[in-house]
Amino acid sequence: RHSSIKATNRINHLWGLANDSIGCQRSLSCDLNLQLLLEDAQRVQSRIKRIDHEIKNQCSSLEDYSLLQTIPGYGPWVAACFIAYFGNINNYVHHRQLTKYAGIDLEYSQSGKFHSRAMISKKGNTILRYAICTAALRSMRNPFIAAYCRKKLLSKGETSVTKAKLRIKLVDKFLRAAFVILKEKKPFDVQLFVNPVIN
Repeated sequence: RHSSIKATNRINHLWGLANDSIGCQRSLSCDLNLQLLLEDAQRVQSRIKRIDHEIKNQCSSLEDYSLLQTIPGYGPWVAACFIAYFGNINNYVHHRQLTKYAGIDLEYSQSGKFHSRAMISKKGNTILRYAICTAALRSMRNPFIAAYCRKKLLSKGETSVTKAKLRIKLVDKFLRAAFVILKEKKPFDVQLFVNPVIN
């Protein structure tokens, strides 16, 4: 409700500026069209809220849903997408299966002596890939994850290529963490994530 009022006020302000500028005058047909567009946007927002509410109701009793949300960046929607698309984690024997299903596994193209730079395959589920990649970016708001990323960039060099590689590696690392969390039924441990114990 607040966002729709704010949007309406902003549009009215822009219309006021447009009326004072050189150009076509504001017309009744434009006002009507604008009002219809605003009503459509409000209906879409209302439906999104209703769907989000229903997702939470359906998933709130699932232990995996709660465990996934202990991962930085993994909110209700990402956790729901994870469960909906991956299904039962016991159907997987290795986290690389999750990586491949999401389409973030690396592949190379080769022609003679030419070898391309590694790129994600993007052969998996698009919605799932969008969800987990967005979650990884959002996780950088966590001070421990942000410090971990800065340390990695300093060691590799802060270029556009190293940043892109780091984002993909972070997505994969979170998938690996989610795999272990759901298998062992233990919440996310950020200290163990940034400082893994090597046996």
